[in-house]
Amino acid sequence: MQVSYRAILVIFTFLVMIAVPAVDGNASGKSNSSNGCNCHGSQASPYFTHNYPSDYTPGQTYSITIAVSSGGVSGTKGGFSATMNAGTFSNAGANTKIVSNSPTHSNSNARTWTFDWTAPSAGTGTISGGIAVNTVNGDGGTYGDGWSTTSVYIAEAASPNSPPSASNVAISPNPTAGVGVDLIAQYTYSDADGDPETGTEIRWHHNGSLEIGYDGFTSIPAAGTSIGDKWKFEVRPYDGTDYGTLVMS
Repeated sequence: MQVSYRAILVIFTFLVMIAVPAVDGNASGKSNSSNGCNCHGSQASPYFTHNYPSDYTPGQTYSITIAVSSGGVSGTKGGFSATMNAGTFSNAGANTKIVSNSPTHSNSNARTWTFDWTAPSAGTGTISGGIAVNTVNGDGGTYGDGWSTTSVYIAEAASPNSPPSASNVAISPNPTAGVGVDLIAQYTYSDADGDPETGTEIRWHHNGSLEIGYDGFTSIPAAGTSIGDKWKFEVRPYDGTDYGTLVMS
């Protein structure tokens, strides 16, 4: 029986196709894959470092470097993928690109990568992400390569406290008080953080001298005053964390 040359060629081509498995090559990057991949072997577990902050200031931009320091795979070729569930990536460095808000390698010629990460807005809380790196020997196959992963958790830093302030500081009645009238310390307390007033310091001055017996009092009883007296008071507002600026009436 004769078999045509075309039939032999078709059969040979099919055998070649099923004998050589497809390779998931990602030399130009693999975004949103911080859990690792199956396209490289695990004969080595590269050790790598990163400088994500332990806590973030909302809206601040951080310069991030991911670097493979060792891993048992010779050469300088490698790749990475990074993710974060909040914030924005930008400013990809050499051999790096950002795809769908996920930094990854743009080629396989490096084992150090840089990019910027801008923290999310206040109130986001603790965020999470991941990093996967691989080191490759560049032989075109999967054997002899290696990869490692890590999870990243970043807490939101506590906002710095803003000291309170006192304004509209005055004694009532003003400018003079009649006989038998109490003196009232009046002021407006303000706090940018909305912290309540607690422990504000008030001190009275009588004819140029401190009257420590009235420390903390918001009024001087009429019985404690005399005709011709000159009274002032000072107030230093407090919000439980910080004192504001001392203000004199």
